[in-house]
Amino acid sequence: GERVGYIADVTEIIERAGGFAGAREKAVAAVDKALAALQIFQGNTNRYERDVLQGLARYVLTREK
Repeated sequence: GERVGYIADVTEIIERAGGFAGAREKAVAAVDKALAALQIFQGNTNRYERDVLQGLARYVLTREK
């Protein structure tokens, strides 16, 4: 309907203005920072939890929307 047309128009405007690319760059920077912060959990004691958090952070960047 009419609403779908508006969404397509807004999406096109955001794309042309570089909004999606800019948001992706910020997301990559945030994930990189988070992954670096997880390095405080060294050794096998927290390995499972660290691996889960690292996987989740990477998933955010690679998931299909």
